[in-house]
Amino acid sequence: MTALRSMTTMYREREALPRRTRLAFTFGAVAFLHGAAVVILLTGLTGDGAQPLALGLVLTAYLAGIKHSYDWDHLAAIDNSTRRFVA
Repeated sequence: MTALRSMTTMYREREALPRRTRLAFTFGAVAFLHGAAVVILLTGLTGDGAQPLALGLVLTAYLAGIKHSYDWDHLAAIDNSTRRFVA
């Protein structure tokens, strides 16, 4: 239970950290997840069971996910949330 309490405390005190530190951790986490996806993809493509179709499917799914993050409904939700927080 102490691990959960310490994580809760860290979450509540995150605003005390400098903005640059918070941004660095956020972008670092995103970069780590992208790197992990590339490593998993390359691991799956090596060896005797590697199939060229898998690369095309994974690349298409990855790019569709990136495109989806910029859809109008996501941007509208972010805009509405920002308006509520600022007001």
